Amino acid sequence: MTDCKSLKFTYKISNWFLTFSSFDPLSHHRKQPTMPIIKIDNQDYDLDTLSADVKGQLASIQFVDAELQRLGAHTAALQTARMAYANALKQALAPAAPVLSGDTIKFTH
Repeated sequence: MTDCKSLKFTYKISNWFLTFSSFDPLSHHRKQPTMPIIKIDNQDYDLDTLSADVKGQLASIQFVDAELQRLGAHTAALQTARMAYANALKQALAPAAPVLSGDTIKFTH
């Protein structure tokens, strides 16, 4: 079960990981909410103290990750459709099944 008081997101980017952590500001266990922390290569950074350029790079990484996930889902849907079309093609090209009628075999087209 996920702890409602903290959220943690980890992104794998090539050979390093980004981990975003934040805490519920409504928590009564803390006097002030903890600043969002990002972990890059096992080093913690306070997200609020990072430069605009760094935040922009992080936003770009998040955008690219989301697009890759969206495109992956789109690719899976297209592959499923392709398999359905291939199966329909096989059925359309299959020889007609014989229809038995008494002593005679008839082939339907």
